[in-house]
Amino acid sequence: MCQGHLLQLQQQQKDLKKLNAVSIAVSVESAATSEEFRKKHKLTYPILSDPDFVATDKYKVRAGEEGFALPALFLIDKA
Repeated sequence: MCQGHLLQLQQQQKDLKKLNAVSIAVSVESAATSEEFRKKHKLTYPILSDPDFVATDKYKVRAGEEGFALPALFLIDKA
């Protein structure tokens, strides 16, 4: 997800909590860069770092060999 999407997702946290849903973002940026962004924008959900494209490739959202991921949102049922 791009930075704008992450900020929009923050605005939806109260509604998601009512649905017993949890948000977790995944970024190909370093853990330090992701955490700096999370703190700067006061995001209340974690941003996991995937610089080696493990999750990115598993969910097929890598933009070719470009070194970045396409914006994507997945709803995953814990069942």
